[in-house]
Amino acid sequence: MANPWFSAFKPEELTEIADRTGKKLIYFEYDGILFPPFPGIDKRLSALPSFLEEMTIYAHQDFVKRKCKDCVLIRNPKDAYVSFFNHTRSIKPYYSYDGEWSDYFELAIQGKTETNLWFDYVDAWDKFFKDHPELPVLTLYYEESKQDLLTTVKKLSSFIGVNLTEDVSKEIALACSFSQMKTAKVKAYPKEHLFIWDKGEYTMYRKGVAGDWKNYFTVAQNERFNALYKERMKNSKHYNRYLDQ
Repeated sequence: MANPWFSAFKPEELTEIADRTGKKLIYFEYDGILFPPFPGIDKRLSALPSFLEEMTIYAHQDFVKRKCKDCVLIRNPKDAYVSFFNHTRSIKPYYSYDGEWSDYFELAIQGKTETNLWFDYVDAWDKFFKDHPELPVLTLYYEESKQDLLTTVKKLSSFIGVNLTEDVSKEIALACSFSQMKTAKVKAYPKEHLFIWDKGEYTMYRKGVAGDWKNYFTVAQNERFNALYKERMKNSKHYNRYLDQ
């Protein structure tokens, strides 16, 4: 099993550029294309914090300063891991990963994948908003949006203070449906970048369904994950949302 953390990249293939604040960031360069830093690069460059930690710090500071309205989208962690497993396998020149689901599962529950632990992500946002009750926040769940996207559009428009007619809300919901977005992205994706995708097919938008994890998790894996979920989420307000699901 290949290392899922950019084992194909060498230090000399890294490029240093400055973001809009002037802070210097390290980017990967592959065939002329720059990719942002992600967790795992700190295994090669100890001075660089993980992408999640770095972006969380930047985002938190900016949110507080600007008093932003914040929307957090949460998805069933099992589906999230299955989705990223397929994504990782689809971009082999990028991730250099050819392991099976059983391999990825073991890495995922240890937080050794690009996205780290789902639980850490949820905990970080919950703590952030608890520490900053003055900030308005709207929490959305992927599964509810899949079931009724129109209601989600209305929630968002109300949250940001934009009055939409029923017809406009329906148009937005249609344009933002998974099938519409998938079709639009495939058409717009630069053909010269298709080489990074397995078989030359753009698959950033794969299925987008709820419950696909059932096609991957074994009974034993499901039991292990449920136990981990109960332990990590026992004090979370989201505990019942994905309990044994």
